[in-house]
Amino acid sequence: MAGVFTEFAVTVGFRSSPARLMTGQKLRGTAVLLESTERSPVELCREVMTPGETTERGVCATATKGLGH
Repeated sequence: MAGVFTEFAVTVGFRSSPARLMTGQKLRGTAVLLESTERSPVELCREVMTPGETTERGVCATATKGLGH
């Protein structure tokens, strides 16, 4: 997951070092949020995702594969 996120950031114009930093920050923030609540990961995604953007598209893609229920 970290590799894919970093690679995506590079493909949209970030340099490698900032892409890795951004990935680490995103994963740390996600971990803190998951540890601090009883809500499911899918519920948290729905609360923070912007309609039509990458998180929503990712949730939809995993749902079509039968994941994330």
